[in-house]
Amino acid sequence: MTLPASSVLMTYVARRVLGPFAVLAGVLLFALTLERVLSLVQVVTELKAPIYMVGELVFYLLPHYLGLAIPAAWFLGVLIGLRGLQRDSELTVIRASGIPLRRLLAPLLLVSLALGLVMILLTGYLQPYSRHAYRASLQELKRKDFWSKLEPGVFTSLEENRSVVRVGAVADGGHLLKDFFARYQQAGGRRVYVSAREAAVKPLADGGTDADTQLELRDGMMLLRDQRTGAEDRVLNLSFDELSWSLSETGLLPPHGPRGQDERELTFGELRTDRSAPAGLAVAAPRRLTEWHSRLVKSVSVPLLAILAVPLALLGRGRSNKAYGFVIGIVLLVLYQKVLGTGESYGKLGELPPDIAAWGPCLVLGLLAAALFHWLGGDRDQSIRRVARQNA
Repeated sequence: MTLPASSVLMTYVARRVLGPFAVLAGVLLFALTLERVLSLVQVVTELKAPIYMVGELVFYLLPHYLGLAIPAAWFLGVLIGLRGLQRDSELTVIRASGIPLRRLLAPLLLVSLALGLVMILLTGYLQPYSRHAYRASLQELKRKDFWSKLEPGVFTSLEENRSVVRVGAVADGGHLLKDFFARYQQAGGRRVYVSAREAAVKPLADGGTDADTQLELRDGMMLLRDQRTGAEDRVLNLSFDELSWSLSETGLLPPHGPRGQDERELTFGELRTDRSAPAGLAVAAPRRLTEWHSRLVKSVSVPLLAILAVPLALLGRGRSNKAYGFVIGIVLLVLYQKVLGTGESYGKLGELPPDIAAWGPCLVLGLLAAALFHWLGGDRDQSIRRVARQNA
């Protein structure tokens, strides 16, 4: 079966664009993950965790980096693919044969719509789950064998709740902590200070240690201080010979918890509700709605970027290597990402309405793409048939 000439042409244009897109998507994904791999190797090494955990953590980050790589790679892929057609004079022949440039948009828009649906799947569903898995896994790495990883004489600060732990020495393979001290804050504002001459880490049946391993504190003191508004602080001093203690009981380094700790861990549907269902935590409406609009804008931006790339590919006509449109395109792409991020920040802070903060930059991008396409991508004086009709 022979395909119509128009279908063959549309397929050819799509192939010329999809090739650079696939290569660029791979390159961008590799570059983004490589940067994070280097930092994760350092984190995993400091936590004395197995090195294979780097691969697991990077795997959880792939949906996030795909969401960044796909729009940029598609924009640059369209730009490079059409620029190749322009450089080889194929685009000139196509337009001279009477095929308007807007018809070449058909395969590009079809692919853009497919990529837009992929972006909705990534940002709306995969990223919330993978982001939670990444955070939970990283937190568990910090919790696992926590006591044995403490460095003697160093105050270890836990940023989660501004807690501090210090040991004078670590002996017996991490199972005995000497000159133990900890300060942490419980729910409700109570501050707890604990010191002990030594703390024995109670081993599990297999001889290992775990985040919730019991500590047997010996010869110590516990100070509890209630900070009460409008009244003097209440202080309770407790001395003990032996005291069983665990990381979970103290809340020093709690687990990450269920999905839904913030708006970035919520799916599309959950962002539209008044509460974050998975964790049961309330997320402020400006943050939820701005996140919802921002994710939708990222999907809508994919076809708009394709339309913008078409006229930019025509800059520097003929066989000239001066691809002005490529440079301008990169500048516009970076600027658009920065403006989107700024608008999202203002929207989540409540400084701007969520819809305006997200859709304002997208509207400007759409108007710019339409104006440039009309100005540079018009089919004026391109058709041989039109010239023949004018001279008849």
